[in-house]
Amino acid sequence: MDLMSPYVAIEVKEVQHKGTKRRFAWKQVPLREKEVPETAAEAEILRRVQHENIIQIYEVHTTPGV
Repeated sequence: MDLMSPYVAIEVKEVQHKGTKRRFAWKQVPLREKEVPETAAEAEILRRVQHENIIQIYEVHTTPGV
């Protein structure tokens, strides 16, 4: 992934789980099709790592063609 290329629009919102009321940060990042495999690999690494100084990924959703 070209880390220097600017994204069109990155959106971050505070959200709350309806059942547990736990708060999370929700981040939406539009990706070009060629960036999806690299981003998926990075998300999988972050999903496995648990450290107080590294963000925790709970879920990743993709929408093809958007």
